[in-house]
Amino acid sequence: MAQQLADLEKEIFGTAWNNELIKQKINNDEFLYWVYEINSKIVGYLAIQKNFKELHILGIGVKEIFRNQSIAKKLTIELIDYFEESKYEQILLEVRVSNSVAINMYESFGFKHYGIREKYYKNEDANLFRLEKTYV
Repeated sequence: MAQQLADLEKEIFGTAWNNELIKQKINNDEFLYWVYEINSKIVGYLAIQKNFKELHILGIGVKEIFRNQSIAKKLTIELIDYFEESKYEQILLEVRVSNSVAINMYESFGFKHYGIREKYYKNEDANLFRLEKTYV
């Protein structure tokens, strides 16, 4: 699985954590991966890091030929379901300022923009979003 994830990240983003680092993260309780498979091949994933009171989305991606099939949305729903049942108080993420598709998806789930991190990506700023737990 780790090699498939590394290959998928490289294909989607042009960079990737190496196979061994991904394997370490998969086997570490501080990290959690959801994968979406078609014909036993990983075509999408969502990775988080668990911190004291928050979940931080490390990456979410879908292989280009499988985009526009709600895979990222389904993975995000899995994350939010996990979040709602957990002790964590918020989910944090960074997204390229140019990635309007992802921004629209996050906003549709109630994520709120709270800042910009300049030059977070080599050639682009990142929008900072968070989803806070609502207590009723």
